[in-house]
Amino acid sequence: MVESGMPIVVAYRGSYLAGVLFSAAMDAPSQSPAVIAMRETWSGQTGAYIYGPVCVAPTERGQGLLVKMYASLVDQLPNREAVLFIRQDNIASIRAHKSLGMHQVAQFRFDDNEYLIFSDSKLPPA
Repeated sequence: MVESGMPIVVAYRGSYLAGVLFSAAMDAPSQSPAVIAMRETWSGQTGAYIYGPVCVAPTERGQGLLVKMYASLVDQLPNREAVLFIRQDNIASIRAHKSLGMHQVAQFRFDDNEYLIFSDSKLPPA
């Protein structure tokens, strides 16, 4: 379910869907158990929002599309903390989000997998 009022960034190359980046309110009512587990571990600052999921077409990866979609989202949600989780073994996603200036603030275990929680907050982790 997509929550109204929160941005969804959609990127096209011509008529080709190149990428999409979703966002949701931290307290959105219809959340997956993994999001609830993340939120119980790190709920972020006042006004924080859930960043993601993000999908970039394989042909577009490594070409700066994620940077552009993230910049668009930040423009639409200024001065708010983005919070996301990444499976610990997803090295490509960890690297990509670190390149955006995001950093790990916590971690949690869910469904026999370890997840890292990332934030774009400029404040140090609590």
